[in-house]
Amino acid sequence: NRLTATVTLEGGLASWRESPLEATLAVDGRNLDPVIRTLLPPGEISQTASPEKKGSGRILLKMVGTPAAELVSFVRLEMEALGLDFRGRAAWPKDTPPRFDGDLKVARADVGHALAVAGVKWRPLIGDVGIEGEVGVRLQDGVLELEPRGLGIGGVPVAGQVAIARREKDSHIDARLKARDVSIPRLLGLLLDGRAGDPHTARSIGEAGSPWPDVPFEFSNYEGISGRLVL
Repeated sequence: NRLTATVTLEGGLASWRESPLEATLAVDGRNLDPVIRTLLPPGEISQTASPEKKGSGRILLKMVGTPAAELVSFVRLEMEALGLDFRGRAAWPKDTPPRFDGDLKVARADVGHALAVAGVKWRPLIGDVGIEGEVGVRLQDGVLELEPRGLGIGGVPVAGQVAIARREKDSHIDARLKARDVSIPRLLGLLLDGRAGDPHTARSIGEAGSPWPDVPFEFSNYEGISGRLVL
């Protein structure tokens, strides 16, 4: 990977939280997955790399402001199966967790690849399910909140709220979502082992004659996760 960074810090490193900061970071390379996992909130993702084909592309990050008070932030990710823009405000006061609030625009995203980049152990068997639209993103007091705004998953509009809280021994997810249609085979695909079949082919009920697949279930991606989903 090739990294280019420009940082202007008026107060020096000793008082970096209270000093005016202007920073630009660009990363171009053949394997951006470890960089992405470094930028994501700690504890919200697995630290075990998925044995997927590594993702090449570009990451651009810009921040202006004072870290302890407010940083106007912009992050862009461009990969073959992921196109994301985040615009918002962040802060990292002393002795408190970092926080941010903004809008995430999803230009294109493949669910299976996105999960692999986030660090799941194995890619689930969910087929080519795309995501497009906008999501409100907020991190406050260690709780990550997501609110779909004009978001479509597999061409189906999705609304609602998702809250992810990191606890001492696990992560707790509370999701309340609304959708016009729900595909049972695709939902089951989140629990299926992508190693046992073609990860780009999700068998439909019409093709298989039954929602129950011919491949084994795989729950290791969800170890250390508890919560509820209301759909």
